[in-house]
Amino acid sequence: MEIVLPWSIWEDAQPRKYPYGFSGLLFALIISIVYLITLLIIGLLFRKTSKELKNPQLKYWSYGFLVVFTFDVLHVIGDVLFYLTNDSRVPISFDSVVFYYYPTATSLSVAGIIVFYMLVFYYSILQIHKKLIFSDKIIIFLDVIGILIGLSPYNWWHMTPPEGVIDTKPITGMFLLILGIIAVFAFFKYLRNVVKPKAKEDKLKAIQFKFLRIGFVFMIALTLLMVLHGIMARFKVPWAATGLLIITFFKLLSMILTAIFVWIGFCTPRFIIRKYVKT
Repeated sequence: MEIVLPWSIWEDAQPRKYPYGFSGLLFALIISIVYLITLLIIGLLFRKTSKELKNPQLKYWSYGFLVVFTFDVLHVIGDVLFYLTNDSRVPISFDSVVFYYYPTATSLSVAGIIVFYMLVFYYSILQIHKKLIFSDKIIIFLDVIGILIGLSPYNWWHMTPPEGVIDTKPITGMFLLILGIIAVFAFFKYLRNVVKPKAKEDKLKAIQFKFLRIGFVFMIALTLLMVLHGIMARFKVPWAATGLLIITFFKLLSMILTAIFVWIGFCTPRFIIRKYVKT
């Protein structure tokens, strides 16, 4: 008897064929490598700057980017294995045990972006309230629920589910949208209530506010593109694969630019200071 991991119910699902071809894989790999390197560097820089400035709360940004980096490394490996095996489940066999790698990696990747949203929210609220109030704790609880839903076997990532079985991808998409909007709104409140007043009195803070505001815009784009990606994945028309590839490109680009502009806003490098503040 064959054992299917991590969820035995996946045994009844059907795989999909790789839709993009080698050129599509190459395109996705190039942008993914740039994306992963950016997240790793920004995550480590946030950690370094947190120690240098003795600001431990900046570590939440480090944790957020590094969590996304870690799980998306697994996802990119899954893309390559998907192409090589031409089986969207990427089954890895150990005697009578089969591990479905790519759906598992995608589950972790989705959970990772919700962890990122939770940490953005947590950082922003701590800057505003200095502590979590009851409504903030409710939202953190919803983030935890969202992470669990993202890991649900009933999302059927990259598989065709058996007929008549529940598919929780729409629920997961709803949580991604709602939690993303909540995180973005909390960050907006932080910029408006904490950063903007200081920007009126300090030239460096004014420059930092501008960069953070740009990062905020790309964070909005990231949230909307995450949901659009989920919607597009449900289409079964010939052009859907191309549409997914284009959306993936802009989604990764939005995360790259979010990371860069948010880091510049918080941890402004010396050449930016020399150019915009001391002239």
